[in-house]
Amino acid sequence: MSKRYVFHLPSDPNDMVHKFHLNKVLKNARTSIYQNEYARFSIDKQVVRVLLFDDQNIDILEKVRNYFYGEEYEKL
Repeated sequence: MSKRYVFHLPSDPNDMVHKFHLNKVLKNARTSIYQNEYARFSIDKQVVRVLLFDDQNIDILEKVRNYFYGEEYEKL
């Protein structure tokens, strides 16, 4: 089962690409799509849509949440 999330675009999208070891799948005028073995990241002008291929993998979900929410997530 898959799970979808939407986050604000980070200030340095290239950092996100390197941190998650993403490979480019598609790029057009509106969206760039990158993916790895466990997720697909669709990058638009202001948001990133993340599709986790396995919603049961809590480690991956935590890694994504920590990346996008940072210290604010750790306080929750």
